[in-house]
Amino acid sequence: MSKVLIDGLIIRKELGGIKVYLQKVLEYLPQEKKPNFILITSNDNKHLFSRFDIEKFNIPISATNPIVRIFLQQIIVPLIVLFKRIDVLYQPVDIISLLAPCKQLTCIHSNHINSILGEYGKIKKTYVLTFFKWTIKRAHRIITISDYVKDETIRIFGFGEEKMKTIYHGGGLVEDHQNWAGTISENHFLFTGTLFNHKNVDKLIDAYALALDKQPSLPELHIVGADFEGNLNKYKHRVEDLGCSKNVVFFGRINDDELLEQIFTALAIVYPSSIEGFGLPLVEAMHARKPLICSNETSIPEVAGDAAIITNVYDRDIFSNDLIRLFDDKSLRAELIEKSIERGKKFNWNNTVRETIKEIEKLSK
Repeated sequence: MSKVLIDGLIIRKELGGIKVYLQKVLEYLPQEKKPNFILITSNDNKHLFSRFDIEKFNIPISATNPIVRIFLQQIIVPLIVLFKRIDVLYQPVDIISLLAPCKQLTCIHSNHINSILGEYGKIKKTYVLTFFKWTIKRAHRIITISDYVKDETIRIFGFGEEKMKTIYHGGGLVEDHQNWAGTISENHFLFTGTLFNHKNVDKLIDAYALALDKQPSLPELHIVGADFEGNLNKYKHRVEDLGCSKNVVFFGRINDDELLEQIFTALAIVYPSSIEGFGLPLVEAMHARKPLICSNETSIPEVAGDAAIITNVYDRDIFSNDLIRLFDDKSLRAELIEKSIERGKKFNWNNTVRETIKEIEKLSK
């Protein structure tokens, strides 16, 4: 197998999904192939990868600033490729190093889709769409994390289909902890994810408050995830205005063990997001044997399949009634759990890494 460089510069603690993705790729790499891989880190994220037995090339500065990160990726990484005599550069998140003198594999998530749907300002949107276009032109192989991402990428840019292959993520953190040692219970509804606008946490809060008026016995709503541009305070004020501050608990960003406890003690996972390239909390729910309520947007129906209540998060009455229905109907929860167990078999990290290595080996020939 050829010499492979993995660019980990973009990975940060608060970027939960892509952090878990790269960590699991490293964790599931076959031992005999690890000597062929080198991981680039920076001072601000090297601790995220310290436990992995793989050669590392640390750039001794912080890469949290977007301008610095672009400079490192587009100028310094190509120099590392030359210095280390790299055959294949693997970009686990979206944009390739355009000047790197080697074959490149990238995994496309959903930044370009977020841009088209208005999630970014003008400058970031221009940067993302310009570099995505060149990435699709210059990359030798492209992994997409869902058929939705693949189809939307082809629709947006109009070319590149022959390079693309959909490889699903595995079961998030939960896949390796299905024999969790804590008490498995049904204490709360749970949302997990950074509090981006498109996660629709405000709509979840509104629907939950209405459901609580109709059914006062509802369990608590737990909201777990890092703040984004002051949304946490905005949501807290919303909860107070709706009179349900005793029933809605905000945990902020928590560690992996705490997250596992939240998942395994939940009654159900609620995921009302409107923009997802994949949706890792969906498969974490499946592997934890938890019923799901989710939106009917972007990749979510593709991933959830029949293992969820698909609700209209934009209709407060419908959303609230679905929360009540899932709480009141124990047989419905049992049915969804059975479907989740079966559906979850489709998403596992062994398969993700095996198929990713196949793509790398195609470029090694």
